[in-house]
Amino acid sequence: MKRRQLGRTGLSVSEICFGTLNFGWSVGENQAWALLDAYRAAGGNFIQRSAVSHAGGALPIAAGASEDYVGRWWQDRGIPREELFLATRIVVQNARPHGASTLESYIRQSCEASLRRLRTDHLDLLLIEWSETLPLIDDILFVLSRLKRAGMVRYLGASGFPAWRLMESIHRSVQRNTERFEVLQADYSLLANTRSQRDQLHLCRDYRLGFLARSPLAGGLLVGDDKRSALSLQRTRRLRGQYAGADVAVLRAALADIAESRNLTLAQTALAWVLTDSTVTAPVIGVSTVEHLQPLLDAASTGLTTQDFSAVYGSSAELSVAPTSTLNLA
Repeated sequence: MKRRQLGRTGLSVSEICFGTLNFGWSVGENQAWALLDAYRAAGGNFIQRSAVSHAGGALPIAAGASEDYVGRWWQDRGIPREELFLATRIVVQNARPHGASTLESYIRQSCEASLRRLRTDHLDLLLIEWSETLPLIDDILFVLSRLKRAGMVRYLGASGFPAWRLMESIHRSVQRNTERFEVLQADYSLLANTRSQRDQLHLCRDYRLGFLARSPLAGGLLVGDDKRSALSLQRTRRLRGQYAGADVAVLRAALADIAESRNLTLAQTALAWVLTDSTVTAPVIGVSTVEHLQPLLDAASTGLTTQDFSAVYGSSAELSVAPTSTLNLA
């Protein structure tokens, strides 16, 4: 697996990031280790624990299990810590969750808990999840800067921030002389390719932020991964509502033509589209079996370019703009 530069950090990370959202829910520890082994064998080094907890409620078991599985795995395998890039997301909804007296104590406690579960003394990347109730960005950046100076965190990132909020945070970090966000994580796929996503990508390119493409297969809707169960039908309805502006069937058909011509799966082709954008550092993928993981890892070597997807751009009004790597923004 190739690596890409993470913004202006000077670091290179795997061009596919492995997300562990399923660990502790649909994936037990033995299967989690098998997935991590397969990812590392393919050359992967970028592992992200996806936050499912929030400041206002108890910590679900999966939120801690995903980090605990990763921590036990890399220590048992004897992997040098510097060969891994470990990231975690947290959600901050108010300044006094779980009895913490201040915003700083809550974020510090959350970070320390992640470090214990991951069995490490530092996080390579700490992502703050966007919410409408997020405290003042000045306060967030001040606290995160202290964690970085303490050596607990190497780099800071924003997850799901609107472009204007991310731009505000960069401006405020300069004014207040604090650390800034070096990474943005946001939804990005053939279905999540609106002007809002383009604005986020352009901002990352212009200000040299790494960009992590969340849900690159649109939750499976893009590739028709919807089994006939009550849970999946409910999930499919939610996804169709989320992407109501796009003609999923037409887009999927255009994607299928490309996949068939290259002897690829729909999932491989959709993921390859995300990877054609040079602004993208890595898409974040999450699977439950090694059989599903390996084809996605192979998507990075398909050789597909933006020209191969020219037919796709005519499949939806939202897809009239090609990836930023092909735009002339001078």
